[in-house]
Amino acid sequence: MDVAKINQDEVNRLLSLNEDHFNDVKSKRISPAKLQETFVAFANSDGGDLYVGVED
Repeated sequence: MDVAKINQDEVNRLLSLNEDHFNDVKSKRISPAKLQETFVAFANSDGGDLYVGVED
């Protein structure tokens, strides 16, 4: 799996992101079955951005 390094500005932007119908963040500890639910929801709608590895 590729891991991307991001700078502090990008970290702050992700942490301030409002989760809605087009944006979602998930922990890297999410189970594959739960992650699949989000992929399917995005596929059945207008799509969106999913960030994995972001925790509160």
